[in-house]
Amino acid sequence: MAPLDDVDDDGAADIDPDDEGEENSFPVPYSTSASRMPPLVSWSGSLDVEELSERLLGLEVDDAEEEAREALNESTDGATDADVLAVLLTVFKADRESAIHGEDSWERPLEYCKRMCSLCDRNFLSGGGQPRVDDFPARVVASVYAECGRTHALAGQISSARDLFQKALNVFALLPEPNMDETLEISACRGSLARVLRRAGQLKGAQDEFLQAMQLLADVPDTIEVSGLVSEYAETLASAGNEAVASPDLLNLISQMVEEKFGEGSDEHIQALQELSDACLNAGKQALAAPIFMSLARQLRSYYGSSRLDSWAAAEIQAVEEKAAQALETSAAEHMQDADFEAAASMWSLAIRMREALNTQEEVLSEMRSSLAALKQAAAMNGSEAGGAASTREPAEPAETDQDGSRDR
Repeated sequence: MAPLDDVDDDGAADIDPDDEGEENSFPVPYSTSASRMPPLVSWSGSLDVEELSERLLGLEVDDAEEEAREALNESTDGATDADVLAVLLTVFKADRESAIHGEDSWERPLEYCKRMCSLCDRNFLSGGGQPRVDDFPARVVASVYAECGRTHALAGQISSARDLFQKALNVFALLPEPNMDETLEISACRGSLARVLRRAGQLKGAQDEFLQAMQLLADVPDTIEVSGLVSEYAETLASAGNEAVASPDLLNLISQMVEEKFGEGSDEHIQALQELSDACLNAGKQALAAPIFMSLARQLRSYYGSSRLDSWAAAEIQAVEEKAAQALETSAAEHMQDADFEAAASMWSLAIRMREALNTQEEVLSEMRSSLAALKQAAAMNGSEAGGAASTREPAEPAETDQDGSRDR
């Protein structure tokens, strides 16, 4: 029997995208379909592995391993742990399918995970922490840990799932220069860990992992996974509150990544802007939401164009611009409470421009301009008293101007 062969294969289960799994599990598409586990063994000889695996279905892991070793010993020069792991993995995937679709419990798949992880522990860095020639490849070991982590997550075993994902990432870190397939695996593992952390209420850690998963895909072409990761990051950000991991530069980088991968003004780009801006609002980060809303309004105008700008589209754009104006006004008020009048004036100035674009009544605009003059005066006095110290708050980027002279919103 050949040693473990570290080559690419898609070990994902074929699952109905609408299947939500068990009550305490994650949506199935985000938990198992990301798997890219390589096959473990290049089979040779007379052994019919498919027939053997089918025969072992439904057996407890101890019995399955015993029969697998007997069959391997009869058909080959000897049953190595690599051969046994490959057989157990095949049986495990079938058992997990049954559990996913509610045809069986999670007890047996979890027992298979325990045995497979034990085999990996015994055959990786087994020379006193140093690699040996017959050790399992790092990618295979990490992939097994990650698959078992997803299985524990689906079974609602959140703590053990987190530990297995972290263990997988520790092994993935030993890969000297991950290729594209390995990078996709690592990103998928970080995304899975993020979901587990989110379920455990560790929202800051979840956001960090989602961001790292996205970052890994930045230079990988044709990665449709980015859009899903942005959505999940935004959902986590929205509920994070004081644990929100976001900044103007970070949000701009995410928007740029989506734009570069899917195109400016694409459905994915507009969706990302919508999700990020709403998430910032829900997290109480109005200053972060405002420039994204402004960019979203600009993209929507470009998307619809003058020929498609019907009443429904105009109402959608106006609603986004209204959110931008409200976010700017709220942010200005927060800066005023902190006596940061320079940042407040910057936000208020942009709010006036948005209100002008929304055709707000002149009386209201006049009052806003008077308030802006007072803010600028207070900022000048504050700077003079502080010896010219500048504001530490980063104001929103000013709206750009179109070639026709109208302001971007």
